[in-house]
Amino acid sequence: MGAAARGQRRLGVLSFCGTVFADENARGVPENALESRLDDRLYLLNEDKPGSFPRSADAYLAEWTKNGWLRS
Repeated sequence: MGAAARGQRRLGVLSFCGTVFADENARGVPENALESRLDDRLYLLNEDKPGSFPRSADAYLAEWTKNGWLRS
C-alpha cells in the first residue's frame, strides 16, 4: 500500500471518528451502531471514488481497534 492510500485511510478514520465521537459528543457507541454508520460512510466514499475502501466496515473497525484507535 502506498503512502497516498495510507494517508487516505487515516483521513477516513479521523473524519469518521470525529463525526461520531467529537461532533456528537459521544463517549461510547454500541458496536453494531458504529458498524452500520461506518458501512454507510464507506458506501458513500466508494460511490465517489470506487474501490477506495475495499473492505467491510467490521474489517476496518477490527483493524482500528487492533491499532489502538478505538477501544473495544
